[in-house]
Amino acid sequence: MKKVLSQKEINAILGKASRPHTDSGRDRRTVELCDFRNSGQLSEQHARTMKSLYEEFARSLSNSLGAYVRDKVDSDGEKKLIRTVRSVGYMLADE
Repeated sequence: MKKVLSQKEINAILGKASRPHTDSGRDRRTVELCDFRNSGQLSEQHARTMKSLYEEFARSLSNSLGAYVRDKVDSDGEKKLIRTVRSVGYMLADE
């Protein structure tokens, strides 16, 4: 069953809609100015974040690549062709 609104209820609804919105302070946001002349440059914080991500990626890639190459080069049961030397990296094994 549909509810029929009285004229008083309609006026109350329209009155609320036409009144200016009063801000209660809950959704107050700050506006930051943007300098579009330097828009192509990274901030120091973003540059540090990008450097950290790059270093972590490079470290992970070097570990994965060494394991991948060692796995592809060395066959099961054969003498190892690549060996890991501490503080140096990977070297061909001495024959």
